[in-house]
Amino acid sequence: MSKLNREVHTPLYLQIEDLIIEQVESGEISPGDPIPSEAELQKKYNVSRTTIRQAMANLAKDGIIIKKQGKGTFVSKVQKTEPNLSNLCSFSEEIMKDGGKPGSKVLELGIIGAPKHIADIFKIKKGNPVIIYERLRSIDDALVGLHTVYLNQNVLPFFDLNKLNQDNISLYQFLEKDLKIHIYVADETLKAISADENIAKILNIPIGTPIMLLKRTTYTLGGQPFEYAKIIVKGEEFQYKARLTRKNNYLKNPNES
Repeated sequence: MSKLNREVHTPLYLQIEDLIIEQVESGEISPGDPIPSEAELQKKYNVSRTTIRQAMANLAKDGIIIKKQGKGTFVSKVQKTEPNLSNLCSFSEEIMKDGGKPGSKVLELGIIGAPKHIADIFKIKKGNPVIIYERLRSIDDALVGLHTVYLNQNVLPFFDLNKLNQDNISLYQFLEKDLKIHIYVADETLKAISADENIAKILNIPIGTPIMLLKRTTYTLGGQPFEYAKIIVKGEEFQYKARLTRKNNYLKNPNES
């Protein structure tokens, strides 16, 4: 489709979305390129300003374009990552699987007394020592999130914390290869929230920007909780996917009579 078709029942704003997506996917316009102004698009497609604004709003929601205050609208530079909710992978593993370059910068690493909610998760006494590990996360050098991880010292063997105090390393690879931890399953919740003043400052985004909050408790093969992670990522650069199977218990096996 190279132009609008006014003979079909597909709304014009959806057709404009498709045209712009086609231009992005074909390479006609590249990540970082500016999108014409609303007035220019309105003149080009001979449609109302409302139609253009609806198309632009939908493209922004889908992460195809990004609006920069005072500068204009651009094709998103960061390819949206699609972690599969049915697979237990680290941030680094997910990004590399999608062809990106993961990165991290350590903000905090040390031993603290476990707050009550962390102690409850790890099934230890409040105040028992746990490791806190907080990092900024990036994809292809673009900042995308903040990960705060608590590690259960009762499960992990003793190790030198300095081994984690370096940028751009994979925590799961370190746990599995260096500490021989058998990572097995995780319970994870996903929630959409708005960036507060602190998160907005850290991620360099406006206050109130939609972001994703994931909370993950990870267990060893023996069922011991060793990790609690609070993961905050920019919604415009992540979308989560899952394949769901409906269990129809009332359906008989076709081989059964």
